[in-house]
Amino acid sequence: SVAGTISINTSSLPALTKEITLDGTTAPGYAGVPVVVIDGTGLTGGSGISVTAANVKIYGLEITGFPYSGIQVNGNTSDFFEIGAMGKGNVVRNNGYYGISISAADLRFLITKKVLFISHSIYYNTIQVFWQA
Repeated sequence: SVAGTISINTSSLPALTKEITLDGTTAPGYAGVPVVVIDGTGLTGGSGISVTAANVKIYGLEITGFPYSGIQVNGNTSDFFEIGAMGKGNVVRNNGYYGISISAADLRFLITKKVLFISHSIYYNTIQVFWQA
């Protein structure tokens, strides 16, 4: 576990194609505010974290400066994604188009913080937004 800024300057991050948990809340110094920053200001195209697998969980990260979306989710009706949870929110800001973009996604997912864009016909989704004062 490492705190600090990860600068993405030459190419986009690889897509998350298998079940994984990215948990920035385990980094030293985490006290409710992300201390792990993924910064894409050096890129000319692409999104930050691209999710194409089921059962991906993303907690406690700051994702900023990507030309398109900070988090891009492409899934199907059998997938489950969790982006943030109570006390484990993400800060997704200053990205080119959307903070979080979900396309053809899940019947169940959790989003915390930032603006959300959902495309395609998606039914029975649960969106829970937790705001910290």
